[in-house]
Amino acid sequence: MTSTQLRKAGFFTGAATGLAVGAILGAVGITVIRMVDDPDAVGAPSRIDQARAISSTLGYLSKGDIQTLAAVMPTEADIAGVVAVNSATGESFIAWALDGGKAIALGPVLSGEGENLTLSYEQASLGDALSQGGRQGSAALLESHPLVSKKDWADLAATRQIQVGSGDARFVVFWDPNCDHCRKMKADVEGALEGQVTLHLVPVSLSAPADEVGRQIWPESEFDPTSAITAHNDLLVRLAGRPVTPLMIYQDASGRLRHRVGAPSTPEAWADLIALARS
Repeated sequence: MTSTQLRKAGFFTGAATGLAVGAILGAVGITVIRMVDDPDAVGAPSRIDQARAISSTLGYLSKGDIQTLAAVMPTEADIAGVVAVNSATGESFIAWALDGGKAIALGPVLSGEGENLTLSYEQASLGDALSQGGRQGSAALLESHPLVSKKDWADLAATRQIQVGSGDARFVVFWDPNCDHCRKMKADVEGALEGQVTLHLVPVSLSAPADEVGRQIWPESEFDPTSAITAHNDLLVRLAGRPVTPLMIYQDASGRLRHRVGAPSTPEAWADLIALARS
C-alpha cells in the first residue's frame, strides 16, 4: 500500500511538517509511518509517552478525523500501541509504536513467539462497541491505560486558563493564539456554538517565543507570563508526546478523561463531540 493509497483508504487526509511517510512493507501488509527524530530527546520514552506520540501524530495527519481511546501495552512484548477510530469512516484499528516511538505501524505486529498482537488485541478490545466510541467493550482498556490520567487533570487545573463560551460541553484546550485552527475553534465557539461549548484555553507558544506570546496574551499581568507559557508548553509535550495544537481534553459522560488532537471541522463533528462531552 503506497502513501497515496493510504490516504485514499481514509487513514490520512493531511500532511505535517517534520513527519514523512516512510517504508511500506507491503509483503506482510504493514504500513510504517517514519517520523523525524527529536534532536532534543534523551533516552527512550516510556510506553505511555510513545502511545501519546502516536495519538498526536495520527490526529494531526488526519486533521482530527482519527482519535484514540486508550493505550495498548501488551504483556507479551515491550511495545506500545493505541486503540483508534476514524470518525470519518467509522473504521477502528490499532496502531503500534516502533523504534521507541519514532515510527508508527498499521497492520499485523508479531510477538517473539509469533503471536499476532494486532489481531489478539483487536479481538479483545475492539468490536462493535469501539466503533461507538468505546463506551462498552473497551471500558476496561480505557480505565487501565488512559492517555490522560487524574494527575494530568489536576496539573491542567493549575494552569493559567482563559475561558471562552458558556456551554455545558466543557473542554480544556492547549491553544496557540497564532495557530489558524486554534483561532477558528475560538471563533466557532464565540459564534455558531454560542451557549453550547465552554473552552478553557491553556495558551502555548509553538509559533513564536514564549515571552512574545506571553505578552500577547497577558500584556499587563501580576505574574510572569513567560514562565506560565513555558510551563504550558512542557505540559503539552508531556500529554501529547509532541508539540501540537489544538489539543482538547475533556471528561465524557461516564467521567473518563479523553483527549482529541485537532478541532472538529464540521457542524456534524462538533455535534458528535458535544454529545460525548456533556455529562
